Amino acid sequence: MSTRNSNRPRNAVIALVAVLLLAMGALKPLSAPLKHLATTVAAPVYATGANLSRAVKRLFDNSEKDKTALTQEIDALRMENAKLRELAVENGALKTAIGYRDKSGIKPLTARVVSETNQDVFHGLVIDRGTDDGVKADQPVIVGDGIVIGKIFEAKAGTSSVLLLSDSRSRLAVTVQSADGTAGVLEGDRGLSMSINLIPQTVTLTPGDTVVTSGIEPGIRRGLAVGIIDKVVQHTQDPFQSATVLPFDSASHPLFAQVLTNDVTTP
Repeated sequence: MSTRNSNRPRNAVIALVAVLLLAMGALKPLSAPLKHLATTVAAPVYATGANLSRAVKRLFDNSEKDKTALTQEIDALRMENAKLRELAVENGALKTAIGYRDKSGIKPLTARVVSETNQDVFHGLVIDRGTDDGVKADQPVIVGDGIVIGKIFEAKAGTSSVLLLSDSRSRLAVTVQSADGTAGVLEGDRGLSMSINLIPQTVTLTPGDTVVTSGIEPGIRRGLAVGIIDKVVQHTQDPFQSATVLPFDSASHPLFAQVLTNDVTTP
């Protein structure tokens, strides 16, 4: 082994020690060649160590009081940012609701969604409008650009519960737009899905078809969007067929809902 190769481990150790000492400001009395060796052989290590040293120094230079105040300020800014983001989302939802009202000419009652439940016994929402506002059981509830999501299940003075279409107790008269106005019944399945039943086998259903309210159900106008057909289920021995229906994405977890009360009027 050559002398040059045998000196490599020793030079590496010297360089590493020099870097550590240099980061602590202890190399001032040493010669320039040693400093040059340290900075050229282990420059990346030195840069990392120096940056870490400065960061630690800044941390310890601040008093505990200053650090506490800074932490509180950061937390406050984060909370404020979260509130502003939430307000922006709510503002967008309200704009959509107002846009639907202006476009359709109807005047639904706008309500804020207070809570959402997805339990075995009830799949629905609680809104901050009730009998004091003219809300009654079985009134349709829509979101966004006229998408029906359920009906009023129970109304109290200042709040109401909304039974979502995916609940097993939900029933809604609907039609498939591309199926010559053929009507069927939309039923929920334990909050997991929706399906249309009692559609004659002679009717052609296609995945992607839009499902809307049929208008034959009292108090619910025709043409409110419900969802789209996902899968058609046919049985040769059955005179009827069924289809699973997917809700629109904008109907999920709404911030606001609109109740079509009995006194809905057009201008």
